[in-house]
Amino acid sequence: MMLLARILDTGDIAAAIDGGLNDSWFASERGKASWSWVRSQWSQHREVPTEEAFARRFPDGRLEANGEPLSALLAELRGKRGYLLLKDGLTEAVNFLGKAAATDRPELVSEVTSFLSGVIGEVATDTADSTVEAVTETDDDYLEYLMTKEPLSVTGIHTGIDFIDRVSGGMQPEQLFILGGPPKSGKSTIALWAAMQAHAQGERVLFVGHEMSNEEQQQRRFSLGAGVDLNIVKEGLRDSPHAAFVQRKLRAFIDEAKTYGGELYFVHDNNPFLSGIAAKVEQYAPTVVVIDGLYLMHDDNGEPDGSSQALTNISRGVKRLARSRSLSIFATTQVLESKMTKRGGVTLLSFGYTSAFGQDADTVLGIWRPDHREATSRMRVVASRNSLGAEGEIEVDLTVGKITDTTGFNDVAYSPTPGVFEGTEDPIR
Repeated sequence: MMLLARILDTGDIAAAIDGGLNDSWFASERGKASWSWVRSQWSQHREVPTEEAFARRFPDGRLEANGEPLSALLAELRGKRGYLLLKDGLTEAVNFLGKAAATDRPELVSEVTSFLSGVIGEVATDTADSTVEAVTETDDDYLEYLMTKEPLSVTGIHTGIDFIDRVSGGMQPEQLFILGGPPKSGKSTIALWAAMQAHAQGERVLFVGHEMSNEEQQQRRFSLGAGVDLNIVKEGLRDSPHAAFVQRKLRAFIDEAKTYGGELYFVHDNNPFLSGIAAKVEQYAPTVVVIDGLYLMHDDNGEPDGSSQALTNISRGVKRLARSRSLSIFATTQVLESKMTKRGGVTLLSFGYTSAFGQDADTVLGIWRPDHREATSRMRVVASRNSLGAEGEIEVDLTVGKITDTTGFNDVAYSPTPGVFEGTEDPIR
């Protein structure tokens, strides 16, 4: 009750609410009831009740003010809540495992894994810090910045696709980029390329691949990084007539990568939950997270895989993770080919499984291959909070380990409406 005593003493309930304090933080029913009453009184009267009023409402409640700062008391209570979540979660897991052994139902083990992933994710993402700025105090500085800012300059992390970076400004902290396309359109390759580019800029990158194994990702990384044929990398160099040449190029790339700073982590999870990604974010502290295959993930809330509600929950959760941990997140998913336009383009309507992708993402990208016999793909800024829609052209050629933006900045085709590309009916607001 020390936290409540401090709030009653100082009257500073807003800081506690802004810090995320809610009923679930209190282990005892008395604590929950006390906090609920104090919050209700403040909501109705815009004043924190006095200690005397509290004593009349809860005659058996002892207030133990000790003068500690409110922020320290909040941090202590947050830590206790995390402990209780894990304790209850482990207790429940033991009960599950005992039931699995007694009833000879091994499938319950997967339920235990799912349950614990949810508990760990809830602890890992438990934060509600907010930022408030007085805009008039910074107006002059921002005007000066605008006067010197280069047109369409890239202030965020480069994705490696020039026209995308110039139009969107690059990947920023707390932002979510979603790249959608039909099968075999190059989504995974572009996602890996974005991860490699972020690493080359000194970022700590967590690449979560649901579509390929870590070995496959490493093979593609070597091909793209060294500019060598992916097939040679896959087959190995022992009997290759190109062994000496390829080895030199790979060695040069490996040595260069050691100078980047940061780190690139490959993660392949056969039981992919967002809570598991959140736990790895806590463990490895990345600044950029790339998720290849949102549509293959399981919903921590238990909705059926691939259902509209499951994908909505996953999309919302990924955005919350970006904001709560100040991450730049780049993710891929599949679109419905039946919802692509007749001329072959990806629009917001193509993300037909759920509208959440378009609503949650700061930038929605589309990719498709007009002719599967060619290496050329089309990419489009389908919608963005920060730019006009735009379309460009890239070539992905893994026979020489190369991705080329063939658009040329002056060739970028813009949409006349900010944030909307032709064929969309659901602009990002």
